[in-house]
Amino acid sequence: MQLFEKPATEGKILYQGWMHWIAYTGSLLWFVFGVFILKGGDAYRTTAGMFFLLTIITGLFTFYKIKTAYYIVSENSVDIQAGVLYRLTFEMLLTKIVDVKVEQGILGKHFDYGTVVIFGVGGTRDTFNRIAAPNKLRREIVDRIP
Repeated sequence: MQLFEKPATEGKILYQGWMHWIAYTGSLLWFVFGVFILKGGDAYRTTAGMFFLLTIITGLFTFYKIKTAYYIVSENSVDIQAGVLYRLTFEMLLTKIVDVKVEQGILGKHFDYGTVVIFGVGGTRDTFNRIAAPNKLRREIVDRIP
């Protein structure tokens, strides 16, 4: 389910990446805090309810963020759109990409998510966080750089 229409990329779409489910960890933490506060007794019920409300709000926000993000590699370019309040739209021709780097921590390697950094001609550097299968996205881009 894509909430926004994908851009008309030049050429055939060869790969489409996505944002990883790990983006939900913030919502999960609010929920865990709410449960611990609720165990403190009835006096903390209102505070716990606020944490549960934060869980719902951040969960919906993250769901919208994940469903509206896309990472497309076509025959000629890389098109990326991500963000909710601050919308990042990125399009770069493959001929303008110099290198692609993947940054992963221990959890990132275990759950297969990470940060993809795209280096362009002229020293540009664009960073994209919480990408699922970042090495596959990197490989799809690097294999097509002329």
